[in-house]
Amino acid sequence: MKSTNKKGVKQLVDILTSQGVRHFIISPGSRNAPVIKALTAHPDTRCHSIVDERSAAYVALGMAKALDEPWACRAPQEQQL
Repeated sequence: MKSTNKKGVKQLVDILTSQGVRHFIISPGSRNAPVIKALTAHPDTRCHSIVDERSAAYVALGMAKALDEPWACRAPQEQQL
């Protein structure tokens, strides 16, 4: 099992928030835990939990269009095409 680069995850969150991303769709699960921990610890982020990872990207897209703000989500590996 690969260890998590906690510093890298924090840097990713810092970069995204510096670019104006404040809303994040998260999905529960152990492989998402490092990212979820970094997002929830950051003072400028708002996390929205969507249990089904397959639909998370569609929720993020719809919310971005509705609110005219950037949103982000972590896509499962099999959907990162």
